Amino acid sequence: MKNQNFFENYKLVIIDLIKRINTKDLNQAFIEINLTSKRKGKIIVFGNGANASTSSHFATDMTKNGKIRTISLNDPNLITCFS
Repeated sequence: MKNQNFFENYKLVIIDLIKRINTKDLNQAFIEINLTSKRKGKIIVFGNGANASTSSHFATDMTKNGKIRTISLNDPNLITCFS
């Protein structure tokens, strides 16, 4: 079988990617999100293609669960305007 190690290789790729995560950047994002929440600000996210759906989902989760007003700008006209 050609792909008999598919899942083992996939797991190794994911482990490698996790090791590369810059936790300082994640901590800084966490701080900024908390400051935005305390200031009653909002988070604006962009998404293009399949990431438009991801940005919408993120905005919904942050608004509903994180109690931080978040909007997703994923309108095709707007995205092509910025690009």
